[in-house]
Amino acid sequence: MIENSLIRQIIDGATHRYAELVQLHQSEVYALIVRIVGNEAEAEELTQDVFLKAYTNLRQFKAKSSFSTWLYRIAYNEALSHTRHHREKLLELDERRVAQVSDKELDEWESSEREEEIERLIGAIESLPSQDRALVTMVYYNDFSLKKCAEIIGQSEINVKVKLHRIRKRLYLLVKS
Repeated sequence: MIENSLIRQIIDGATHRYAELVQLHQSEVYALIVRIVGNEAEAEELTQDVFLKAYTNLRQFKAKSSFSTWLYRIAYNEALSHTRHHREKLLELDERRVAQVSDKELDEWESSEREEEIERLIGAIESLPSQDRALVTMVYYNDFSLKKCAEIIGQSEINVKVKLHRIRKRLYLLVKS
């Protein structure tokens, strides 16, 4: 409610108050973007672009979702667009290998806390395609609900859940290889 009131004031001419919205969300937006693009300098620039784009389109915010969800969707799309334009090297795993990983095997691995595997896991996450990294970031780093992730990426909750399951299997294979 407070954010919606602040947004209304900004739209009505109190543009100086936009800095308050930026302060509220800047670190989370930056964290999401840096995870997707993998470069701090580029993430800083993209974060500025996201807030400029959000400001320019603030009248289009209809409060059907929270402001943060709307803003994260802009950040997600900007970061993915950036990585596409920079032709990131995509990691491709044989889908048959991914499908062969059993849920039991995956559960046992995920409950493991060996330090060397954790380091390899972090490296594996960084090597994922940007869309997968973004989803991992939103769910496991930012603790977003599946519903919020679905709203941000424009897919159903079921699709998000299936994607996460496949990503977890890919990570398992990457760490184990």
